[in-house]
Amino acid sequence: MCLGAMVCVLVVIVDDFSGYVGYSSPIIAALSVVVFMLFKGLQIDDRWTERLWKIDRLCFGVYLIHPLFINFVYKFLKVTPVSFDKYCLMVPVFWIFFVCCGISASWAMSRIKPLKKYVL
Repeated sequence: MCLGAMVCVLVVIVDDFSGYVGYSSPIIAALSVVVFMLFKGLQIDDRWTERLWKIDRLCFGVYLIHPLFINFVYKFLKVTPVSFDKYCLMVPVFWIFFVCCGISASWAMSRIKPLKKYVL
């Protein structure tokens, strides 16, 4: 939670916050560790295990395909979260959009037998 507060403080203090949210950002690395630690100790009921396992099988495909959607939106449509006045509100919207597109594409790829066997 402390890291989340630090990110909020950076958003308020720094004019160009977009330089702190790239793939090589230490903030992103720290947030990924925090998310991992949150889920590591979580006790999951057995009725959810099968559903979560199906989602888990799609995650690598999402990892592979999500840059395609990001580059299409950013480079071809020329739309980024920082191009809006409400930057802090648009980041979650873009995140949800890219996650949904990635999961949909990964699910579609999992239906193609050679991709499922060798990639996913």
